[in-house]
Amino acid sequence: MLFDFNYYSSLLLPAFVNALVFIVLFANRGFKESSWSDFLAALILMVLSFKILYWMLGFAGWYDSHDGYTMFMFYFPFNLLAFVGPALYYYFLSVTNVAFQWKKSDLKHWILPALVLVMYIAKAAIDFSVYYPFDDDPSTQYGSKGPYSEVDKTMVFAIVSYCSFFYYLWLTHDAYTKFKAYLSNHFSSTAYIDFSWLKKMMVALGTGIFIFFAINFYSYYFVEGKSFMFEWNGYFAIGLLSYYFSISAYSYSPDKLKKLHFEAENEANNSSYFETNEPIEDDAPTLLDEDVQPSASNATTIDIEHWKEKLLHEMVTKQAFLNPEITLSELAKTMKTNNSLLSKVINDGFGQNFNDFINAYRVATIKQKIDNNEHKVKTLLSLAYESGFNSKATFNRSFKKITGIAPKDYGG
Repeated sequence: MLFDFNYYSSLLLPAFVNALVFIVLFANRGFKESSWSDFLAALILMVLSFKILYWMLGFAGWYDSHDGYTMFMFYFPFNLLAFVGPALYYYFLSVTNVAFQWKKSDLKHWILPALVLVMYIAKAAIDFSVYYPFDDDPSTQYGSKGPYSEVDKTMVFAIVSYCSFFYYLWLTHDAYTKFKAYLSNHFSSTAYIDFSWLKKMMVALGTGIFIFFAINFYSYYFVEGKSFMFEWNGYFAIGLLSYYFSISAYSYSPDKLKKLHFEAENEANNSSYFETNEPIEDDAPTLLDEDVQPSASNATTIDIEHWKEKLLHEMVTKQAFLNPEITLSELAKTMKTNNSLLSKVINDGFGQNFNDFINAYRVATIKQKIDNNEHKVKTLLSLAYESGFNSKATFNRSFKKITGIAPKDYGG
């Protein structure tokens, strides 16, 4: 098989092989765990690998062999960037929602990718049915291509593809912003849900594709002669990006994300809630301890006040905050209501999100322990774990946010 090993082709080969390996790994895990996120990760990696393959084979001699190898270079769908944007967006939505399912409304996001595939099929069908065999001259790469072989290499095609990618990158960033609000509204501890890799992955993909675009744009307008040598740098950057994407996306622990049920549309409009007339216990407290009393609420409806009383009873009497992994969903089940109502009670009734509301009780408990001099026989971290925190970073951040000082400085 034709393959010229040289500096340029050899440096791209490991990235391509790495991509192939992880495509198989993602697909395998996707089938085993019925995980759409893994299938979408495989799709993203496949598109990146095709781009790497294109320049790798070009430098390996396929463009200059003037036979079937060269023909392959003109008709294989190397340029599928239009798939990356939607795939990234839905990868994010599926990895943050264990119950992710496709809807009919999602089809519109795949119209452009489908048209790109149709274009590749059409150009091959027309060229081979109408113009094949091709003339044996330099304009046809000595019989290797027809008149429509390079429609995917036009500037219009490139602009549409890049615009699509950056549009979906913006959509993904917007969903990520809503996702951070979702975490604060549904989880008391987020340290065990390591979602920083999601943001880093978006930044890496956006940066990598932008560098690729900038290099190709500069080469197209400003580099004379052998511009393909200069453009190799862009493909090498895509290779580095494929390493980062494959390793970071595959190494996350699915077990940590099984409690995630993020839906961007619902997070943007979370005003509906279920009303119930379950009676309040007679001994339910009406006020919080002064150390953890939340900001005054402007809610005046009887329903909000009713559920505020029930929530205060759950926190003060049953100390639900001591469970380090308590979630909005779990607390709602304990109180025999649903997530939306409980979230509304905390947001409107106390002026806080779920994370701050729960951590305020934990901080108050730690302060009480310090006031009782327990920090002299135990470490602050031990007191934090006893009070419901399960992360040193979260403990330090929450304590300073609520009290204005670091834990080690409290109490002198």
